[in-house]
Parts: sequence; structure tokens; C-alpha cells
Amino acid sequence: MEPIRHIFLTGEKQVGKSTLWAKTLERSGIRPTGFQTLEYLVNGCFRGYRLHCLGPVPEQFGNDVPISVFLRRKCHLPVPESFNLYGSELLRLAREQDGYIMMDELGIFEKDASAFRQAVADCLNSDCHVLGVLQKADDPYLDAILNRSDVLVFTVTKENRDALVQPLLEALLQLK
Repeated sequence: MEPIRHIFLTGEKQVGKSTLWAKTLERSGIRPTGFQTLEYLVNGCFRGYRLHCLGPVPEQFGNDVPISVFLRRKCHLPVPESFNLYGSELLRLAREQDGYIMMDELGIFEKDASAFRQAVADCLNSDCHVLGVLQKADDPYLDAILNRSDVLVFTVTKENRDALVQPLLEALLQLK
């Protein structure tokens, strides 16, 4: 059996996956490169989501590039070129750091972003350790990541999220 090299969290929306990673990484002392998906606000109003770079920022872009545009309730327009151009470049830069890469989160917005998906695969196949969040969705791409033999997956619920900090810390220590 292949050793565990990457750890992902999955679970329902707004259950605390990103918060769980933040608590665990604070206790571990690990400072990953990579990205977080954050709200994109204009004049304090929610307008979509953006990729926030956690490591070296691709100089030709700056930081916090929008990856989706909010159209109406439960309707977002993904921006595949933001993933393909910005996301791919920040993952390339993260891979050069040869450590831990955070991918918070991977989901269906990048469905049509083949260059970004290839950059994710390149990270998973590199010497880096990927720590991430996988959106809970019926998607072959996300399923393929979940089913990799070198990936450990924790399913987060409101009931278990606080109890998962210690097992996550232990899993981080076991990465090969």
C-alpha cells in the first residue's frame, strides 16, 4: 500500500472545514503555501468568490483574483480563466517551495478549468504534501482525488469537527 502523502477534508457546506484546518495548522506550526477560497466583496456586498494566495503571489496578477461572480441567489458564474491563469501559476509557485500546499477548496467551479486541474494533479504527483478541502459534490474529478491511494480523507460534521483536531495533527506527523 502506498504511504499517505496528502490529507483532505470534506463535508457539507458551512460545517467548519476551513476553520478546522486553521486550528490544526496553528497547533502544528505548519505554514503552507497554496490558496484559500474566500468571499469576494464589493463595497461590503457579496459578489462571488476569490482565490487568495498563501505563498508567493504571481507578480503578473497580484492577489485575490475572482473565480466566480454572484448573479442571483444560488447562482454563480465560474471564471475558468482565473483558475487556468492565476490558479495554475500560484500552484506552480507553491510546488517550487517543496513543502505543504493548501488547496482550500477544490470544487465544481473549476469544472471547465483544465489547466488548473492539471496543476492540481501536478501538485498531487510532486514531492509536496497537499492539504485541502474537497467540496462535497457528485463530480468524477473530485471523486478521483478522494479515491487516490495516497490521500487520507476526513469527513467533517458539526458534531465531530472539534474532535478532529488531534487526529489531523497525528495524521500530519505521519505524512511520508
